[in-house]
This record gives sequence, C-alpha cells and structure tokens, in this order.
Amino acid sequence: MKIVALDRRGRRKRYGGDFFRAKLVSKDSVNASTAGKITDHGDGTYTVLFALAWAGVVQVHTQLVHPSEAIEVIKQIRDTVPNRRVFFCLFHDQSHPGEWTPCTGQRNTSLPRKMICDFSKKSVNATWYCERPKHHSCDTIHVCKFDYNRTKRLVESLRIFLTDSINFTSIGIQPEVLPRCGPHLAQAESEGYWYNGLWYSMSCRATHFHRSADVLQCLRNKTIFMQGDSTMRQWYFRLVDRIAAQSEEITESQEFVGPFASTDNASNVRLHFRFHGEPIQKKVNISFENIHYVADELDKLTGGPDVVVILGLWAHFVAEPLVAFRSRLYAISHAIKRLVHRAPATKVIIRTSNTRRHDKLFISVQASDWLAQELNVVIRDIFGKHDSVAILDVWEMTLCQEYPDDAHPNVHVVDSELSLLLSYICPV
Repeated sequence: MKIVALDRRGRRKRYGGDFFRAKLVSKDSVNASTAGKITDHGDGTYTVLFALAWAGVVQVHTQLVHPSEAIEVIKQIRDTVPNRRVFFCLFHDQSHPGEWTPCTGQRNTSLPRKMICDFSKKSVNATWYCERPKHHSCDTIHVCKFDYNRTKRLVESLRIFLTDSINFTSIGIQPEVLPRCGPHLAQAESEGYWYNGLWYSMSCRATHFHRSADVLQCLRNKTIFMQGDSTMRQWYFRLVDRIAAQSEEITESQEFVGPFASTDNASNVRLHFRFHGEPIQKKVNISFENIHYVADELDKLTGGPDVVVILGLWAHFVAEPLVAFRSRLYAISHAIKRLVHRAPATKVIIRTSNTRRHDKLFISVQASDWLAQELNVVIRDIFGKHDSVAILDVWEMTLCQEYPDDAHPNVHVVDSELSLLLSYICPV
C-alpha cells in the first residue's frame, strides 16, 4: 500500500518524517490483525507492507500519529530540554525538620557544584542530582517522588503546539519454517499477527501456553529475575497469577519498586522482581535506600543454566535524553557480559517498549510512541548482536491489538506476551 502525505492546504508534501501507524484487520469470519512495516521514501510518500497470514476480507487502518513538523518539535525538546520532569527528594534527620529539594537526572548547570548533592553512580552510568538542602547533609536523603502537576505546568510553559491529525482509510500463507526463539534473530518483515485472540509470531517458533500446567512445566526448577519498569512488574504479577505462586509479604516501602518474590515449591519455581533505578516517574514517596540499579543487581547474581534474567526498561526513559538511555544500557550490557562470563548458560531476555494512548499534549511531548520507538532502536543497536541476549519484540503485538492502546496492555495481550516470553525460555 502507498501513502501520500498532504499538507494542511491539501498539497502533496515533498519531504518525509511523518510518524504513521498501520494495521491490517479482519472482522468477518475471523478476528485477526497484523501491523504494517512502513518505509519512508523521504519525498512525502510511504510504502506499507503487510504479512497476508490468513484468508478473508481485510481492511487497512492507517493513523498519522504525528506529522513531521510535530516530530521535529518533540525531537528538539528531547534533545535540548534534558530536564523536563520535576522530581523531589526528602532530606531528613532527627535534628531538623525534613526538607524537600528538586532533583533531576541531568545536572542543573545553572547551580554551582557546591549547591548540588550528586548521587550519580559511575559504575552503572546512572546520574541523579538534587539541590543541596540548607539544613541537612546529602547523606540524609530519605525518599523521592515525581511531581506530576509541576511537570505538567513545565510542559505547558514550553508553549508547544502539536497538530496531531488522525486519518483512517479502508480497502476492500503460511510463513516459512521459523527459527527457535532466542538470541540473534533477524528482524522480521512482520513480527506476527493476531488470530482469534491469539498472537502468532512470525519471527520465531512460539508456543501458546494456555494451561497453568504448561507454564509450570516450562519454569520447573528455574529462578526468574525480572527487572525494569511497571510493564515488567505487570508481567511478574500476571505470571504469579498464572502459576498460583505463593508471594512473600510486601512492606509499604516495597509496594511500588519491590523487591517482590514468589515461589511454587512443588515445581521449584522462584520468581523475583525489582524496579530499575532513577528516573522513576511515580507520584508516591519511594525510599532512596530501596532504589537499586539494574547493572548492580546483575553483578550480584550467580547465574546458571536454571537462571533466567528478564529486563524491560523504557517507560520512564522516554522523557530522558537519548544519550542517557544509551549510556544506561551500555552499563547493563557490560554487566550481562560479566554475568555470562561467570555462568555462560544464564539466559538473558530484554523486551522492547509497547504502544500507549495519546490523549493529552503532555503524553505527546513526554511519552510519544515516536519517542518509545526511538528507544527500541537503541535497544536493538546495543543488544542486537549481543551473544547472550535475546530481544523480545512486543511493539507490533500492541500496535495491532484489538484493545485500546495502553502503557499497561489488556490482560489478554499480556498473556500472549508471556507465551512469547516462555517460548524464549523453553524454545522448541
């Protein structure tokens, strides 16, 4: 299919850069869909390729998420306004009342260094800076939180105008033998398709794990370490539900970031989750002592043939400079190399980002799908040729789902994501 982009006056655009989404949908005899691969020719025209994986009448749905002009604004903000989220941390001891001071992932260069508390960790390429409190030392830092209202006002103060146009149009096989799910998979022309509520991968031989007994059989005698953001936490809790694992009691300080642990003693399955380190965009107080960086946690692991590490970092990094995300992943990559050197049989899987709804200007500026897809490019660049890391791509699975876009997808989508994950853990 060919897309021709027009400007506001209906004239053909002679340049590219628009951010489209496209999917092929069937709603008659079957409920099926797949995402289109879009090629930008740089002259205002785009080619969309679909995998025709089922028989029946189909419709093509195209969506212009952001025109090229809006993309330029989003990109400029990402690259020139490094601190566009507002965080605060509380400094507290017994001798003085607590003080909240603003904190950022990138250093505020307008402040002299003596007025800054530097909590950065060079070993994991993580940066975190707070304004030095007046009556407390830096080592009295206690909790941190994200301030949504101030961040919203900050975004509004940038006076950004994004004209998001949405346009839907309609028009009225079997894949080749696929490789085992694991590292070194070539990026497929299509990652797969939905068919009657199930996701069929076209990148590797994936299995559908319908029964809890099948999930337990795959995970038997394994220890699973899951680290990342709330989309990874969503996987953890759904997996706990699927196998009816017994969870350890969660304290108030653990409620958002963990660590969480669950077990199934009969099958000797151990599940663990911990949130990644700053930035953590959450409007609750999070104990600074309980914030751990992924690379540090990987260095603590022994590893082994029955150990699986699953990583998912993206949702809290879309509003960060791209160089900060790349730097963090480099540190994680080196930690993975150290881990597999200690225990070569350890499995490591990293998931990509997924789509989300764009119902507010705040989301378009801070968390656009375009920004999330840029992170996917970095993930593939760093881990695509990594000998010990498998990339689990869930982008197209959420792009062409039948449910509304959401950073935390519908449970039926999550179940298909977990089936794909289990296919990487127990390949056929």
